[in-house]
Amino acid sequence: MTTLRSRYPDLLKLVHPPLIVGGICRLCEYLTFPRDPYGCENCGSTSAELDSYEFSPTGSIQAVVTVHRHHNPQPEVPFNVAVINLSEGPLIKGIIEGYNPKDGLRVKVIIAATNPVSESISWAAVRFWLAHQLPQ
Repeated sequence: MTTLRSRYPDLLKLVHPPLIVGGICRLCEYLTFPRDPYGCENCGSTSAELDSYEFSPTGSIQAVVTVHRHHNPQPEVPFNVAVINLSEGPLIKGIIEGYNPKDGLRVKVIIAATNPVSESISWAAVRFWLAHQLPQ
């Protein structure tokens, strides 16, 4: 049996549903992803004033492009990359699964296994699936 692990456990919690981990400023409540090691980009407070924040695994597409050529064999081309506005506000980039993604559509985080690193371990990869096309 293969175990799924997060390559970046400080950014992704493998729970159900998966959680994206960023930061929140205690002084101004500004949310960021990823958590900034230098401090708050909004009010300028130090990193000591930043706490972890678990974002809900939902958002909406702000912009999307289709990649037809790239330097790695995975993921296979063509695939879609989008700027996602998480429900709580920060923007992140991610690969979109599903047919015909468009700006404004709702998405949900799913976890996909990458090629196994060994017989017992695969890295978890974050993907966004179009909410209205989620597999049951």
